[in-house]
Formats: sequence, structure tokens, C-alpha cells
Amino acid sequence: MDNEVNNDQRPQDPEENVSNSQAQECDSQSQEPQSEASDQERDSGQSKKNDAEEKTGKKFSKGKIALVVAGVLVVICIIGSLLPCNHEWSEATCTEPKTCTLCGETEGDPLGHDWINATCTQAKQCSRCGQVDGQPLGHVVNDWTIDSNPTCAAEGQQHGTCSRCGETITETLPKVSHTEGDWVVLQEPTVSSTGSVTPGTRALTCSVCGETIRTEQINLEVTVSQQNALRTAHSYLDFTAFSHSGLIDQLEYEGYSTEDATFAADHCGADWNAQAAACAQNYLDFMGFSRSGLIDQLMYEGFTYEQAEYGVNAVGL
Repeated sequence: MDNEVNNDQRPQDPEENVSNSQAQECDSQSQEPQSEASDQERDSGQSKKNDAEEKTGKKFSKGKIALVVAGVLVVICIIGSLLPCNHEWSEATCTEPKTCTLCGETEGDPLGHDWINATCTQAKQCSRCGQVDGQPLGHVVNDWTIDSNPTCAAEGQQHGTCSRCGETITETLPKVSHTEGDWVVLQEPTVSSTGSVTPGTRALTCSVCGETIRTEQINLEVTVSQQNALRTAHSYLDFTAFSHSGLIDQLEYEGYSTEDATFAADHCGADWNAQAAACAQNYLDFMGFSRSGLIDQLMYEGFTYEQAEYGVNAVGL
């Protein structure tokens, strides 16, 4: 046995050693690219893993910070509620007691109002807060002196002394009512030749100041006989000139009553000055007249002196 030589321990052939060395070098060169690729894959995977862990760590850190802050706030609130308040008192008012502006705790009672009595012109008022209660008392005047009496056109005035405060008080007295006077016709009602009536207007005036108190319409009730008298009056006036009284006489001569004849003369719409002028011209066309003689003749026909004078002036005398 001692003489047996282990194959592993036997001397190797130099050529065999060279061959084995070349084979190992080839194996090493073929494995180098695979090793480099594997190293790159491991580095890339490790980098992604590190990035993920870093993001997760950041999220976890933010969540932890928020929880810690919330916990601290809760603890502060709990501790603050357990600590006694360092009161900061606001002064009591008329209606509110002394009150802590921090915790709302109150102490004592409200002060209550300090009232100043009402006067003639000022209501009762608190001197502390200014609150007003009720109304002023008002002046009291027992004796008045009339300075000017009121009328329907102007107000009056009186004065007196207040028995409470001694102030001199002046008051205005309102106007008095109007005193009804006479009705004044503003527009006479008119009647057409067919008998239709257009109402007139009249006004009731004050006998003191003359102001119009109220107005109303003047209406006429026209009878059949009045309508006929009116038609006849228009026919005569279309033919010749008449005075107011002369037209009434002519209508009475035709058989109309004095009332119907007067109604027709009143509402025929004639201008009596113009009628006097037309009558004067008719006389001058017939014969000569002096001024005074023509005035007398027109007055004989029933015209007034003023109407006769107007007619004579109109014809040039």
C-alpha cells in the first residue's frame, strides 16, 4: 500500500496543465457578460426597492407628524380645560353683570338703570347707558294770551308760560271755517235754438275773504212752451234788432206767457250791446238823429243807457 501512488497526487503532465488553464480561462470569459448583466439587474431592482421604501417612509413620516400634532393639540386642550382661568373682567353694565371675556363666567349683579326724571321736552333717560323710557311730559300752560285771532284767510297766534318749567310757549291757531256768502254765476247755462241745454256754473264765495268755497252746475229744465218761445225769439232776432225788454214785449204780443217770453230773452244768446248798435244804424238809415236824440230813442226801445250809449258810439255819433 505504501508503494501505491494516489492518482490525485501523481505528477501532472505540463501539457495537461496548459490545457486545463485555457479551459478555465474560456469558462471565465464566457461567464463575465452574464455576471455583469446579473449585477445590473440586481442594482436596478435594489434601486426601485429603495425608492419605494423611501416613498413609503415619507408617507409614513407625514402621517406620523399629523397624528403627533393632533395628539399634542388634544393634550393642550385637556390641560387648558383643567387649568384655572386667568379672568379678564369686563365691567358690569345696567343690564349685564361683570363678565370674563375669556371664559364667560359672571360675577355679581347688573348695575341697574340710573334714571333721570322726565321733563317737558325730554323723556325719562338712564344717565349710565342712555336708554329712554316713556315720553316727554309736555308743557302745561294754564293761561293763554291771544296775539292774533285766526281768520279764514290767515292763522292766529297765542302765547303762555309753562307752569312746570317756566318756558314761554308760542302756539299757532288754525284757520277758521269760511263764512258762506252769495252764489256768483261764473257761466250762464245756454239753450240752443232746438232747446238743448248746456249747463252753466256758479260758485259759493266766502263773505269774509271772498274765496270760492265750492262750485256747482246750473241746470235748466226746458218746457215745450219755452222751446217754442225760444225758436220765435231767434226768428225775430234774425229779422231785426231788439232790446231785452223789447223782445219780451214782442213775444208776449205773440201770445207767450211772461215767464216763457222772459226765458227766451234770457237764453237766446243775444249780445244786447250789439243789438243796440244795430238798432241805432236802422234808425240812421231811416232818418237823421242827434246823439242825445238817438240815445233817447234807443232807451225808448228798451235798451239801458249804457247799451244806448254803446250803440250811438258804434255808429259814429
